[in-house]
Amino acid sequence: MITGERNAGKLARSVREGAVGKGPEPRAPRRRPTSLFERAEDGQYTVSTWSGDSLDGLGGSLADTILANRGIHCVGEQTRAVLAPLGMQVQGTVPAPASHRAAFAHTVRGHGEGTFTRATCALLC
Repeated sequence: MITGERNAGKLARSVREGAVGKGPEPRAPRRRPTSLFERAEDGQYTVSTWSGDSLDGLGGSLADTILANRGIHCVGEQTRAVLAPLGMQVQGTVPAPASHRAAFAHTVRGHGEGTFTRATCALLC
């Protein structure tokens, strides 16, 4: 699973001495794209995605679910249940990546060059 948010850099700017009180121009809300890669058959992976304005505590919810599980049940199935309310859309299948770079390059490039991106990656059963 990959989550990320574009331009998640510094949230506040310092006020310049002698400034007229006009702040920075408002930006459009940041999108929080989320992708789930699930192993299918024959070395393929099913890719599901979602993008919205708020993850609403998704990272904490996933962490709580994984830790509470303590290895008893399939964490992948539990993760799918946590993600279900988002209404993720299946995009299709892709072959298994040849390397870690191949696995994440498309997602990272999607955020543009020269931007700060925060990403969370979880490898599940």
